[in-house]
Amino acid sequence: MSLHSLINNPEWDCAIYKKLALNDTGEAPGHQGGMVIPMDLRKFFPGLPQQASADNPTVDHRIIADLYISESRLTESLGPIRNIARGDDYLLIQRNLTDLEYYRLILIRQNSTSYEEVERLAGNNRWGVLGNEQPMSETQYQQAVVEEETREHVPFELFDNEAQRNEARSIRIARSVVFRQTVRRIYNESCCICHTGLKIPDGFSEVEAAHIVPRRKLGSDDARNGISLCRRHHWAFDHGLLGISDDRTIIVPERVIELPENNELLRYRDQPIIEPNNRNLRPDESAFRWHRDNTLII
Repeated sequence: MSLHSLINNPEWDCAIYKKLALNDTGEAPGHQGGMVIPMDLRKFFPGLPQQASADNPTVDHRIIADLYISESRLTESLGPIRNIARGDDYLLIQRNLTDLEYYRLILIRQNSTSYEEVERLAGNNRWGVLGNEQPMSETQYQQAVVEEETREHVPFELFDNEAQRNEARSIRIARSVVFRQTVRRIYNESCCICHTGLKIPDGFSEVEAAHIVPRRKLGSDDARNGISLCRRHHWAFDHGLLGISDDRTIIVPERVIELPENNELLRYRDQPIIEPNNRNLRPDESAFRWHRDNTLII
């Protein structure tokens, strides 16, 4: 597997890297239990809950990490990857864009086919961002949270004119992440159509935050331009098989029902969608109207 296909996945942010020192590896003497993260890379991890002090010299924030040697997944425990690592191996780190406390750590050993490519991208630096694109920083994420909270108290804007500007990828990612988090949270991770949503034991849910006016049409990353949908009904909504009326009931056009494959949708016709308890965060009627005029099959 090439390095490009390994690290370029829409579920994960851009990679940062560290060329491991001897003390980061199983070659080190003593009982060090982890790997040192340089301060330059600290901004790509969750914020610590408090500052260290003389009385409290260490501050912890637990994260979840899947460990890989190249594309081979190992375990969630740091020990095995550290024990087999050697000095000057590379550790690539990527943050999940759904669960921000979930990371994957990829060990690139010196005998790996990807090692030379990582070495070329890293240049003479022992740590940094791998490539030209910056990952989302914690500061950018927190700023996007503030922006989303502020929108709740200002008039709704259906379109995001800022999307036309040459905006940094990391800022766009931060706003998209917060949009998804907000929409899924205010709908209690349930589909507003079928009121369900599959979930696996580690907490990941199939439910997705759908833009009513898509981002490709400059729809805003505002929770009022979003609804929570299971994957099946997200696809149906995006392709116009479903729409939402002004009275917040589900529209299923006759042309859709004429296809026997779509009979399942008939049960939802004229049924009300579920909406957030917070009325300030409910979808704006102009967004549903745009969807009916531009996407819904008629």
